[in-house]
Amino acid sequence: MGTLQVMMANGSGGGSGGAAITDQYVQQTGSLGLQTAGYRINTSGDVESLKKTTYAVLETWLLSGSASDYDVRFTHIDGPVPDGDFSGWLNLAGSAEISITSVAVGEVKICRAFVELALAGSGIPFASATITLESERL
Repeated sequence: MGTLQVMMANGSGGGSGGAAITDQYVQQTGSLGLQTAGYRINTSGDVESLKKTTYAVLETWLLSGSASDYDVRFTHIDGPVPDGDFSGWLNLAGSAEISITSVAVGEVKICRAFVELALAGSGIPFASATITLESERL
């Protein structure tokens, strides 16, 4: 797993802020109902996994400063295309999430996506990670 980090000057009069993300693997397997695996970068500063309908903290991405100081972009790598916004840079004033769901019995879905962080409005990534999502309905 890789870790990338940036420290930035705070434009509101001094201090510093920072953000970091690492590669993550989220798996959800079960026999009852829909099986959803997801990854969310939350405005709270946490990265969360989604397993079925429950979120859990994986890591803290926002080390200091405000979430709205950053943008995130998801890029599909391989496997089924996850649900989520892949249109470009999204400001983290709102949370950003991708997920996959297995519906039919015996269905297994595995996908990978690339996630990047940039200073808001810059379009220049400073941190990136590979996210693997796996859902299976038994």
